[in-house]
Amino acid sequence: MSGSTGLANARLETKLNLKKNRVALLCWLTLILLLGSFATSIAIHNVASNSLRKSIVERELPITSDSLYSEIQHDLVLPVFICGQMASNTLLHDWALAGEEELDAITRYLDEVKSKQNSLTSFFVSDATKNYYSADGLFKTVSPTDEADQWYYRVKDLQQPYEINVDYDATHNNMMTVFVNYRIVDTEGNFLGVTGIGLSLDSVTELVQHYQKRYKRRIYFVDSEGYETLNGLSKDQNANSISIHNQIGIKEIAKRILAGGKESLSSVYERNGTSMQVNSRYIEKLRAFLVVEQSADEALAPLNRFLRVSLILSAISSLLVLGIILLTADRHHKQVEKIASIDVLTGLENRLRLTARLKSLADSHRTNGEDFSIIIFDIDHFKGINDKHGHLAGDHVLKRIAQCARQQIRTSDSIYRWGGEEFLVLLERCQVFDALKLAEKIRRSIETLEIQITNDVRLLATVSLGVGQSELGETTDELLERVDSAVYVAKQNGRNQTEISKAPDLAI
Repeated sequence: MSGSTGLANARLETKLNLKKNRVALLCWLTLILLLGSFATSIAIHNVASNSLRKSIVERELPITSDSLYSEIQHDLVLPVFICGQMASNTLLHDWALAGEEELDAITRYLDEVKSKQNSLTSFFVSDATKNYYSADGLFKTVSPTDEADQWYYRVKDLQQPYEINVDYDATHNNMMTVFVNYRIVDTEGNFLGVTGIGLSLDSVTELVQHYQKRYKRRIYFVDSEGYETLNGLSKDQNANSISIHNQIGIKEIAKRILAGGKESLSSVYERNGTSMQVNSRYIEKLRAFLVVEQSADEALAPLNRFLRVSLILSAISSLLVLGIILLTADRHHKQVEKIASIDVLTGLENRLRLTARLKSLADSHRTNGEDFSIIIFDIDHFKGINDKHGHLAGDHVLKRIAQCARQQIRTSDSIYRWGGEEFLVLLERCQVFDALKLAEKIRRSIETLEIQITNDVRLLATVSLGVGQSELGETTDELLERVDSAVYVAKQNGRNQTEISKAPDLAI
């Protein structure tokens, strides 16, 4: 393996070690920044989630429940008003007092009311005969012993003029219907019977569907036993429904819901691992509990998406910041490395670089026997130049001689500033006699170099050189010492000349 290869490996190893250190530092910084940004995002998410959960349970679900209740009440105002007009209609009073003889008259009247109001049914029950009339004629005779007719006797004893009741309509296959039952009394206050209309639940269910679609919440009604009601199903179909007492999750709070009064009640239960937030209230006129529930996961889905986006953006921003830090640190490292290894004045490499390369060449020499040589040269009478022309002139001389010497060496060689006015050249795979030729080439080029200090001042300078070849068993310090001694000999012999540093076993 050549000396240049060994040097390249040494430099590569140094760079790899530095890179490993930078990568390790980058990993730690990345971890710290990501953990910090993730912890911040998660903390914000948790605070927002708790706030949102609390807001849904304490504010949004009750508002939805109140709004829906108001809408239902509003939809029932007009039917109550119509039934009030029916109860005070003189035609109905006169027909009942006249003995209920003309069946077509009451049938036409009830059919007209049903058609105009687009109701499911319209009816009149006479207290005198207990006959139940609908738009289709005489339907039945009510009886106090018939459970299906108990509503009539309840209304008869009411203190209020009407009630709103949800019941099964026997005239329409026991379809669940909202009835407005209005008491009829004559001018003297005598009870004549009950009239009213039965409303299809379509308006209520459409309202519920509208709210479910708009607010993405499940809205339904349950009766006092916990069975779903106001759903437009028949009595037999509703009989197959499951009470909330037996439904997974909500059964844990079923008693609380069904024990609630007119005030809204907020609750939470778990269903299949999902947190369900519930608001319920009892609607007296419908004799049912209005239940509004929402999945916490669905409510938090936008917030969770925001968290994911936030974490991704945090990671990207952290990596960008780290990239900028790494780029800046790398540039700074290169600048520091350059400052530390390059002589600012001459632009040559300094002793820091020389030590690493000299070690690499010495290792290659010991391992593979590849020779290398060094040249050390010193500027003659440099102190006199500084004393006579000033240090700026001396600096200029150093720069020009460094440039001149660098132009004479091979591309495989390297030159260093060894000391104040001393320079060192490392020659790979070079024996001492070839090094001597190169040293003489450097000496002659410097000897003829005209260095312009000012417009009127031009200087000539010479150098004294020492040349030496590496020897097995010799340390680099020993090699440098004997070549430096050769420079001293050259100066003692009159300067501007080259001396070879001879090893004890070197024959010339």
